[in-house]
Amino acid sequence: MSAPLPFSLADGYIMQEDFLDNGNSAATTALGTQDWIMAAIGNASATVYLVTTDTGVGQYGVIRDTTANTGDGDGEWYHLDDDSVVLGPSGGSFRMKFRFPDIAGNLIAGNNIKFGLYDATTPLNGIYVYVDSGIPILHIDSTANGDVSVTAASVPSLTSGTTCVKGTWYDIRVDFWGENASGGPDSARMFINGEFGGELVGVGLIDDGEEVEPGFQHWQDTGGVATLEADFDFFEVFLAR
Repeated sequence: MSAPLPFSLADGYIMQEDFLDNGNSAATTALGTQDWIMAAIGNASATVYLVTTDTGVGQYGVIRDTTANTGDGDGEWYHLDDDSVVLGPSGGSFRMKFRFPDIAGNLIAGNNIKFGLYDATTPLNGIYVYVDSGIPILHIDSTANGDVSVTAASVPSLTSGTTCVKGTWYDIRVDFWGENASGGPDSARMFINGEFGGELVGVGLIDDGEEVEPGFQHWQDTGGVATLEADFDFFEVFLAR
């Protein structure tokens, strides 16, 4: 299994972003404490800090991404330094809390999120979660060796066990561990609001030389013009040494 959260940098790398630092403008490429790089997918999103975000269960520090309505595929990719990480057998985890806000005009269909450790808006390499029209899918991708994925099922907080609900916060954690023949992690497991959401055990093929970085993105693919919203509460990554 993945290593416990560290008490020292000697234990591993940890990145935590709560979006509570409004000192950096959400309209520039200096978002949050980590100074996230913001890269448009098609036409750029509008990104804003939500100031009043505590709904009684502690959502402090939230950003809202609203896609442009110029055409199908518009969105935004938020990421740290390009190709800054390779994944070996030491294990680790990442975790994000998000929702599709229950506001007029917002939809689940065509409303998409990705987050985790990956290399591009359409990943070639990485371990990440793709929330496809509200359906969480855990991926381990490798250019050299092939891709594997598992779709969330039987999760109590998801409609029919599979699909996000507008207005509901989702806290998704992924743990990864093990070693495949190419030196990278061979296993990953997803939890959604504390419930088991799916796993890929002994089948991951990512190479320990395939470069990735922490990142998340939001975009719409409704097949036409649409303005869709997603809220992000926090994102964290742990990589054991």
